Amino acid sequence: MRLNLTNNVWWFFFPLKGLLLKDTINSISNPIFHDATIISREQIEGILPILDSSNSTKNDSNNIIYLFEDDFYDDFDVYLAIKRTGIIPIPDGSKPELLKKATARAYEIAALLTIVYFEWNGHKGTCGLLEQMHRYNKTIMAYNFESKGFNIHLSDPITNIIETPEDYLEFTHSEITDLLNSERYVELSTIIINYRYISSQLRSTVILSVLRLSSAIHSLDYSSQILGCVTAIEILFSEQGDGFGLIKKRVRALVGQMYDSLSVEEVFNARHLFVHKGTSIDDQSIALKAIKLAIEVLIYYSKSTQKGITSKKQMSEYLDVIYTANKYALNWNHNLLEN
Repeated sequence: MRLNLTNNVWWFFFPLKGLLLKDTINSISNPIFHDATIISREQIEGILPILDSSNSTKNDSNNIIYLFEDDFYDDFDVYLAIKRTGIIPIPDGSKPELLKKATARAYEIAALLTIVYFEWNGHKGTCGLLEQMHRYNKTIMAYNFESKGFNIHLSDPITNIIETPEDYLEFTHSEITDLLNSERYVELSTIIINYRYISSQLRSTVILSVLRLSSAIHSLDYSSQILGCVTAIEILFSEQGDGFGLIKKRVRALVGQMYDSLSVEEVFNARHLFVHKGTSIDDQSIALKAIKLAIEVLIYYSKSTQKGITSKKQMSEYLDVIYTANKYALNWNHNLLEN
């Protein structure tokens, strides 16, 4: 590919596993995420000549497709297409800055899709970028000194890799946008998709939490899932020096009466035992509770950003006031009942 040093519109394609598109709409011309979209492999192959010719007479910029050719050898049916404007210089062994920005954007949108579809799919499976799919076997080798023989045991593979048609989630472009814009997810989705929906500082906080939660969901280890989920919550609430006791108070202020049903104490205690006593978690149900808790907190947090709050510090102060007010109200009601 010939590279020039003028500003161009580049499209970067990242393999996305777990979703199948049921329609053939060319969403490149009208990206569903404004600067990004989801597109099938067949559509990519069909629009290359269209994009190349449609801009041949324009003076402002050219649409140039930056293809990851190594990714096309497998049966990747769907890609995240990320649009960026800038310069990709002649390769000098370093990673182009534009590619770094496109990759960061791909991870943001993929993380949103991971979280939403994991919950929508009944916590049974989700989608993700190619590198987020894993598989491993637990291998044990035994040696008998008398017979001088080896015995190797391989466990069943633990994997989140999507391999069969039944594992794929089939959607049209409009169904994807309808789900993301539904009452439950609209604030969280808009924060990720729209750069100016909330303050940049608060948006960065939410994105970091979303990325951490997505990584936890894709993890194959229950202990890592719990640690990742609690970290995702900590990112939202913790100021420097704040302990987990204060974080839990803020969670209680945020989710209200759902606090007990979300198993907050059980999840945080499991995290404490893992980090401070080395107690690994082998119970999938606790890991799933941690994921459900983190998702719920993220959704509540996203909805609370619409209260004129512009920073994590303001959000923490707001929740501290709510917690204190609720505590006084509870004590007041208790005293009234006693009298």
